[in-house]
Amino acid sequence: MMRILILFFFFFGIFAILAITGFYPVALVDGAPIFYRTWKKAENAAIRFVNASAKASGGTSIDFSRQENAELLLSVKRDTLSFLIEDKIISVAGERVWGDFAVRAKQEVEAAFRKNPGVLEGGKAVYNLDRDDFLKLIFMPQARKDVLTETFRARGQNYEEWLRLAKKSASVRLYFVPFKWTGERVE
Repeated sequence: MMRILILFFFFFGIFAILAITGFYPVALVDGAPIFYRTWKKAENAAIRFVNASAKASGGTSIDFSRQENAELLLSVKRDTLSFLIEDKIISVAGERVWGDFAVRAKQEVEAAFRKNPGVLEGGKAVYNLDRDDFLKLIFMPQARKDVLTETFRARGQNYEEWLRLAKKSASVRLYFVPFKWTGERVE
């Protein structure tokens, strides 16, 4: 009986730590996890971007905690999770099909930083992300898309069509979220 209690409290403690730190998957994409923590960072970055864009165009910030903005917040949550799933599909497929995919994406990012060394400061101001998160959530996904787009164009193939089919055929499972994957996006 004592062993059962110890095991119960041990697993409860582990679960509590994972829940508090956000290290639990909200999605599995072809077996690769997307953690709650990553999704939350992407969501916060998207909210910061929306508000920075509103201010830049002379508007006012949106208070996403207000009830009248609940649908907009839900849309941001869905869109950021869709974005992360799409990026994971691209990443997994790219690695599987092209051995140097990650290296080429990293080279794309390095080239962008050489062209515009002040981009990190802009990323901090607009997205409120540190360097590593800015690379992980903003720059690397764009670089992966660019590399695949170039590869498909060089082969005379259609990247958008490939992505549509890859999203439909990907194994995507969502956990602990009130959404579902349609084969195209999160709804």
